[in-house]
Amino acid sequence: MNIEGKNTLACLCVIDTNISNVSKCRPLPYFNVIRDLVVDMTHFYTQYKSIHPVLQRKTPKTPDQKEYLQSEAERQKLDSKYKINI
Repeated sequence: MNIEGKNTLACLCVIDTNISNVSKCRPLPYFNVIRDLVVDMTHFYTQYKSIHPVLQRKTPKTPDQKEYLQSEAERQKLDSKYKINI
C-alpha cells in the first residue's frame, strides 16, 4: 500500500504513534482498486511469472546431483563482470 507517499508493505512500515499527526494510507498507485485498499494484482503476477533469473544453466541437472558446483574459471568469469567491495 501507499503510506505517507511511499509504496511499502504495511506490516513492515512504522507508523507514527502520535495521534495528533494524520497518517495517509492509500491503495497502490497504477493498480485498479477492487475495494478499499485492495488492488487487482493480476497484471503484476502475470509479469512476475514471465521473468527468469539472470544466471541459468545450459545443461540440465542429473538425477543424482544435489547441487551445482562452480569451477574456478566460472567464478572468475562472474567476478570480472561485477565489482565486489569486501
